[in-house]
Amino acid sequence: MPIYQRLGGTCLALTLLAGCLNEEEEPDLVAAESREEDETSLDDRLPGASLERPCAEKTVAQIQVRNGNRMSFCVVDRGKGIYVEVGPEGSESYLDELGIRDPLERCAVDLYMEVTDESRPLPVELLDACPSEQRQRDDYDRREPVRGGYFEEIVEPQALSYCGANGKANFKAEMCPVCDPYDDCVSFCTGDAMGWHQRTLSISLGEEGNVAMESNASCNGKTLVRGWDRDDVGDSWGYPDIDFWLGSGKSSWKGFMYGGGLEDYDFKLRGDSESGAFHRYGSYFSDW
Repeated sequence: MPIYQRLGGTCLALTLLAGCLNEEEEPDLVAAESREEDETSLDDRLPGASLERPCAEKTVAQIQVRNGNRMSFCVVDRGKGIYVEVGPEGSESYLDELGIRDPLERCAVDLYMEVTDESRPLPVELLDACPSEQRQRDDYDRREPVRGGYFEEIVEPQALSYCGANGKANFKAEMCPVCDPYDDCVSFCTGDAMGWHQRTLSISLGEEGNVAMESNASCNGKTLVRGWDRDDVGDSWGYPDIDFWLGSGKSSWKGFMYGGGLEDYDFKLRGDSESGAFHRYGSYFSDW
């Protein structure tokens, strides 16, 4: 079940990355929002961000879990963590395998503790980012504390499908977000090949909100995948919070979950494929 269909709780962002096969297809250059009216460019980047560290220096941990997926953890601000899971396309999330159906109801540090054993040290930055009243465990002191991050070497698996002959149908079946009944949300997904696209919560939903998520698959070349947040409509977007080049034959989830319904924000999600490449995308916005 896609994670956007079981949201709840605290402040997290999710990115899920996977692989697929190249194919030849003519991209649709008609974007979701008017490119002429937008000032975003390929130069609007998060300094130091990469596929391995999508939050740049705010990435504080990267580990490989038992099913082979990569998990990365970032600290954006106190009470605002980022969780990243990377694995082969079509594989089950490790959180699903562990039966964790409510990842947004806990801090990122508690997710880190759930998916690791006591042999892995605990990045102090993750613990400090979680307010004491939101901590759900009593065994943090059993881990060796480390500062400056904990990073393991990751072996990336490969897989097929979103760029092959059935790429559009597979993408629509597996990567399209769907609103739950009665939720205040909106979703977009055609599976079409795109040269670039952009979706903004305040434009698409007609208001500010708390959740913005998007899937992407890049084919015949790389796609620059980015996401921004701002406190209010009219504020400057500043640097993106998530920023990486999605390689040819790869797919990804990216997203933001902020505020737990207590405060609204605006979000912008964007993909720009290099010349000759294209991508597919599906977007989802919600106001708790």
